[in-house]
Amino acid sequence: MADDAIFLVDGEDLEPLTATAFGSEAALQEALARHPELLAGAQIDADAPRRWLLIDREIGVPGEVEGAARFSLDHLFVDQDAIPTLVEVKRATDTRLRRETIGQILDYAANGLRHWPVDELRTTFERRCAAESLDAEHELGRLTGEADAAAFWQRVAEQLAAGRVRLLLVADRIPLEVQTVVEYLNEQLRAAEVLAVELTRYAGAGREVLVPRVIGKTAAATRVKRRSDQRDYEALLADADASTIELDRRLRDLADHEGLTWRTTPRARQFGGAHGSIIALYPPGEAINVLLGEIRGMGLDAEADDVLERLATITQTPLASKMPAIPARDVLANWDDFASSIIPTLLELRARAAPST
Repeated sequence: MADDAIFLVDGEDLEPLTATAFGSEAALQEALARHPELLAGAQIDADAPRRWLLIDREIGVPGEVEGAARFSLDHLFVDQDAIPTLVEVKRATDTRLRRETIGQILDYAANGLRHWPVDELRTTFERRCAAESLDAEHELGRLTGEADAAAFWQRVAEQLAAGRVRLLLVADRIPLEVQTVVEYLNEQLRAAEVLAVELTRYAGAGREVLVPRVIGKTAAATRVKRRSDQRDYEALLADADASTIELDRRLRDLADHEGLTWRTTPRARQFGGAHGSIIALYPPGEAINVLLGEIRGMGLDAEADDVLERLATITQTPLASKMPAIPARDVLANWDDFASSIIPTLLELRARAAPST
């Protein structure tokens, strides 16, 4: 890196700044946490430059539903479209950068997608903000321009369920063999985005310049992502298994018959009542999520636990406490009880949890 330099113009003189390694991996991590714009959002998406909100550093990634953390991710961000962005940081001098780190970040993504309860991520973010004397809703509003925090975190859940995450490997120098692997992965994966950010530090004469360069945005990868983005809920539903398609039909029929409300997002169909959604059907996951987070948030934990116990009788799938996922096939096998008992209970609890006006 010693021969790599940029030049500052000082009158008629040029002042060279040479590429200089970060003093430690911790210094590189701290720079990203303080200045997320170093992730070069305009290079990642020139039409809609990515903006970032840090959830937390050294965030635990569980290996099973509600299990203890098996891994520790350097940084977890979300962008303005609620896409989780997992960042792993290494210095070029770390020999693990060659191959191990690629497998590591893929492992994080695979487990995070399956086992991260979005309410836990929200709690982690709010805890960080409190520790740094920041207002969580204000920070979120600066990112999105919206005031509805619950709706944003619901979109995060949808992105996780659909596998729409961004994996970023950040280093002060990205070796050629790692660039090749990153480009290959990004061209093969439809929903997830795999990129590297080479963050070069130039220093000299008491000055410092940081220059990010995004790697992996090939033309082939862009075409793959564009085709994936164009798929909407109906297309995802058409590709789902027969149980998911049938459950969608029954839920819409129930909504029409019982006067429930429903709305469709690009990745999910949500059903509920006048006070908010209670369940969401995700075709990519072939399951519904029961939205107990807002109910628990208003102090109705005992009631939410009762619902969780009833759900546990209809599925063998481990259940998260705030957003349990029930396979569509299990809901159909217990449809009468689910439609006539569990859904009315959820509607009643959602009404009780609604803020009084």
